[in-house]
Amino acid sequence: MAKTSKTQTVILTKESQLNQLDNIGSVLIYPSKVDTKSLIKAVQDKNLVINSIVEYDPDNAYTAKNLSDQGFPNGCYLVVDVTTKVEPTKIIGNFSLALQMGYRAATILNSSDYTKEELSQFSSAQIHVINRSLIKDDCFDDPEMLTSRNVALARDYTNVDDTLTEGAYVGVNKDTSGLGGGQAFGYSTNGKNFYSVITPKGIIFRQNDADRLWRLLKLTQRSDIESTVNDSVSKEIEAQKPLIDGAKEVAQTAVDTANQAIANSRVNSEAIININSAASAAKSDAQNATNIANAMKSSVTDQLKNLDSTSKELDNARSEMTQYAKTAQDQGKDIADLKKSTAEITADVANTKGDVAELKINASATAVMASNNKSDITQLQVTASNASIDLQNAKSDIASFNATANKINTSIKDQDNRISTVEQTAKGIQATIGNQQNDINTIKQEATGMKETITNNQKQLTEINTSVDGLSTKVAGAVGKDFVESSIKQANDKINESITSINGNIQNITADLNGVQATVKNKADVSQITQLTNLISTKVNQDDYKSAITQLGDDINARVQKGDLISQINLEAGQTLIQSKKLFLDADSVVFSGKAFIPDAAIANLSLDKLTTGHLTVPIADEYGNQIEMGNSGIDLISASEPINYASSGGTSNDKSTFRLNLSSSGISFTNRIEYGDTSPHNNKFDDYQFVNLQPDILHASDGDTDMVTIPSGMTMYIPVNYSSDLGPKSPGGFFALGHEITSEANGTDRGVDIAYVTKEINGWEMGLHVRTPMHILPPGADHGIRTTWVSWSNWDNGEKYPALVQEGSNWGGIAFPKSGRVTLFDANGRYYTPDRNTGIGPYNNYGGS
Repeated sequence: MAKTSKTQTVILTKESQLNQLDNIGSVLIYPSKVDTKSLIKAVQDKNLVINSIVEYDPDNAYTAKNLSDQGFPNGCYLVVDVTTKVEPTKIIGNFSLALQMGYRAATILNSSDYTKEELSQFSSAQIHVINRSLIKDDCFDDPEMLTSRNVALARDYTNVDDTLTEGAYVGVNKDTSGLGGGQAFGYSTNGKNFYSVITPKGIIFRQNDADRLWRLLKLTQRSDIESTVNDSVSKEIEAQKPLIDGAKEVAQTAVDTANQAIANSRVNSEAIININSAASAAKSDAQNATNIANAMKSSVTDQLKNLDSTSKELDNARSEMTQYAKTAQDQGKDIADLKKSTAEITADVANTKGDVAELKINASATAVMASNNKSDITQLQVTASNASIDLQNAKSDIASFNATANKINTSIKDQDNRISTVEQTAKGIQATIGNQQNDINTIKQEATGMKETITNNQKQLTEINTSVDGLSTKVAGAVGKDFVESSIKQANDKINESITSINGNIQNITADLNGVQATVKNKADVSQITQLTNLISTKVNQDDYKSAITQLGDDINARVQKGDLISQINLEAGQTLIQSKKLFLDADSVVFSGKAFIPDAAIANLSLDKLTTGHLTVPIADEYGNQIEMGNSGIDLISASEPINYASSGGTSNDKSTFRLNLSSSGISFTNRIEYGDTSPHNNKFDDYQFVNLQPDILHASDGDTDMVTIPSGMTMYIPVNYSSDLGPKSPGGFFALGHEITSEANGTDRGVDIAYVTKEINGWEMGLHVRTPMHILPPGADHGIRTTWVSWSNWDNGEKYPALVQEGSNWGGIAFPKSGRVTLFDANGRYYTPDRNTGIGPYNNYGGS
C-alpha cells in the first residue's frame, strides 16, 4: 500500500467512528474497547494504515502473538498509552519480544515528563514517541503513522555481560522458569527469567532461543563448545562401535529379506494386475455381449424388412403379369408383345396356362421377370455394377441373391418368418439363421479364424471364437434381474475363465505357466486367490475391512486391516510376529517356555484372570508411573513419584517421594519412600518411612502375665516410631487421626482433626489420645447414655465454658471441669455443688502425669 495523501491519524475506540474517516490516513485500534477483527476488516476496506494501541501494563509483555491473534497485520505499530510517567527501561523491556519478532513499537506519553536523555533512550531502542499534547479529539498529525507497513526486520538484542538490566539478555543466571532450578546459561527477555529447562540429561532450550544463542556467542566460545561436543561424540561413537557393527549385520539381513520380499511382491503385484485387467475386460465383454445381441437382432430385422420389401415388389409384378396372362387365356393362344422406345425395349410373353415372362432393357440395366399359374415368380436384374435374383412362391417363401464385384449376399425367408442370410467377400463369409422367435445364429469365417454367435429374443447369447491364437467361448443372458456372462479364453500359454454381470459382480480365474489367479468381486467387496510357483496369496476386501494371507517358501503372513488398525501374524523360520491393538488368549493352558518374555515397554494394558509367578511388576499407567507389584513380599500398590519441596529451604530439590501400600500375610503397611537425588547428603539411595502397620495380632495379657492365646486372634494398628542415630527417624510417623473436611463455595475447604492418637509430641499436640468432638457413651444394659459437652453459667468464673460429662437427653446433669480445678456437680434444675476448698487440702502424694 502506497503512502496515503491523507494527513491525520485517529484512535478508534468504537465502531461509530468509521463514519468519520474521510480525512484519516491511519488508525490506532483499541482491542480492549472494540471488537478487533470486524473493525480491522472495515478499516482495510477503506485502504487505511492499521496499528494497535493498548494501555500500559507493567506485567504484560506485548508479544507478536497477541497482535497476530487479534488480526493485526505483520509490521504494524504497537502503541502503548502511558498516562503517568514510567521509567523508559520498563517500557522498553515490555516491547522487546514484539521488536524481535518483526513488529514496530511506539508510545504515547507526556514529553514534558521526560528529560532529553530519557527520550533518547526510546530512540536508541527504536521506539517512536508521540507527544500526548498534540492529540486533539483522538486525532493527531504524525507522518510516521501514515507510512505503509512492510514487515519489520527481526532483531537480536543482547548485552552479553554481567550487568542484569531489563530487556533481552544472554548469559548465566538462576533459572526461574524451567524445572529443577539452579544456575543456567540461557536467554532472558527481562533479565530475570531464563528460558531453559534443567533436566538429568542436561539443559534444554526452546528451538528459537537456542538458534538465537548460537548466533550471539563469540567465535571463541563457539569453537570451545564445538570441540567439547565433537570429543564427546567421538568417544561415544567409539564405545558403541561393537553394537553398531552388530546392528549393521542385522540391518543387512533385514535388507536381504526385504529385497526378497519385494521380488516376491513384484510377482504377486503382476498377478494382481493381470487379475484386475481380466476382470475389467470381462465386464467390458459382458456389455459387448449385450450390444452384439442387440446388433444381431437389428441386423436380422433389417434383412426381414428388405425381404418384405422385395416380396411386395414381386407381388405387384405378379399382379401385373397375371392380368397379361388373363388376356392370353381369353384369346386362347400364346401372345407376345414387343414395345420399343428410344430409351427402352420391353417384351412381354404369355400363354394360355397363365405363364408370363417379361424383359426390360435400357442403357443402364436389364430386367427379366417370370411368373407361372402357381403364383411362383422370379426376378432378375443386371446392371454394370451388380446382379440380383429374387424368387417367391405361392406360400410367400422368398429367396434373394445379390452379387457385386466384391460381395455376394444371399437371403432366404419362409412363410413362418424364418430367415437365413449369407454374405461372402474376399475376406470371409458370414452366415445368419433366424426364426420367428428372434432366435439367431451367426457364423463369421475369415482366414484368421471363425466366430459363431447364437442369441435369442431374451438376449441370451452364446459365442465361440476360434483363431490361431486360441479359443474363446462366451455365454451371456439375464439371471433374475441381472445380465450375467460367463466366458472361457484359451491360448497356448494361458486359460482365463470368468463370470461377470453388468452391475459389477465378477468371478475370474486365470491360469498360465506362472500360476493361477482367481477373483470374486461385487460392487463393494472383492476376494482374490493367487498361486504361483513360489507364492500363494488370498485377499478379501469387504466394506472398510481388508484381510490377506500370503505364503512364501520362507514366510507366512496373515493380515486384517480396517483404516489405520492392523492385526497380523507373520511366521518365519526362527521367529513369529503377532501384531494387534488388542490380543485375546482363550485356551485351557498358555505355556511360555525357554527364553520367552514380553518387554516392559511393549505392555500398555494387561488383564489377567489367573496368574502364578514368582514376581510380577505391572505398570498401571506408564504416563504417570503408578505400579502394582506382586511377589514373595505380598502385593504392593506404588504411586507415581513426585518432586519434594522442602519447607525449610523454601525451594525445590531433586529428591522424590512415592507412597506404597503393602498387603501380605503380615498385614497391611503404609510406607513413604524418599528417593535421594545426586545433590542429597544421604549415603543411601532411598529411605522407607513407615507410617502405619495393620497386623493380625494377639491381645496380650493386661496384667503382664503369660498370654493365654499364642496365635493371632485380632487386628492391631501400630504407628511406628523408629529412630536412626545418623539419619534421624526411620519413620516420621507419630500420630493417627480422624478428621473432617468441609468444602463450600464461600469459605473454600476447612479441615479439622477430631480424634488423634499421638505417640510423640508434635506441633503442640501432647502424647496420648485426643478427642475434639462430642463423645456419646451407652454402657450395655443402661437405659440411657452419657456424653461429653461444655456448660457455662454467667456467675461461674465470668461465663467460662466448662468441659463436662452429662447424661444424654434434655435433662442435663453431670460434672463440669473448670480451669480452676474446682470440680462442680450440677443437676438439671441449676443446683450445683463445689467441694469446700478449705477442707482436706493437701499436696498430691507424688502421683499423676505419665
